[in-house]
Amino acid sequence: MPRIRPEYKGKYRLEPDEFYAAYYFALRYDRLRAEVEEAKRHGSNVELPKGTLYGQSRKNTSAISKPTERQAIALAQRDLQARAQIGKIEKAAREAAAGAGEAFRKCLLYGVTHKAVTYAWLERHMSIPSGRDMYYDRRRRFYWLLNQMIQ
Repeated sequence: MPRIRPEYKGKYRLEPDEFYAAYYFALRYDRLRAEVEEAKRHGSNVELPKGTLYGQSRKNTSAISKPTERQAIALAQRDLQARAQIGKIEKAAREAAAGAGEAFRKCLLYGVTHKAVTYAWLERHMSIPSGRDMYYDRRRRFYWLLNQMIQ
């Protein structure tokens, strides 16, 4: 596994705790996508029942429907949070890879959302369309942008 070096003295400088916060936030990407897919299978894309507002149930409802309603609201809220976090990761990747093309953006997104993915691995398995220096510069920019978004 490659060594992760959080300290960088050039542009896009982050403190080690800021870097690690962004690093581990990005690593959650696949788990968040799986949560969204799971929520789709269970129907959380449905709108909340009319008359409810953040868990406050409607008047004249039976006690039987309240637990189900609360569970549906909680599932919908988790789904919205996961989608927002996925959006931040994808937006940071889009902005970091601006001007480099769609193939580079996909490689960058894969590289920052998986552990132990180096430039050499991306070159071998995904045919990354850039040089090593450009990749690592854009990767630093990604973590810098993501840190700005999650603070």
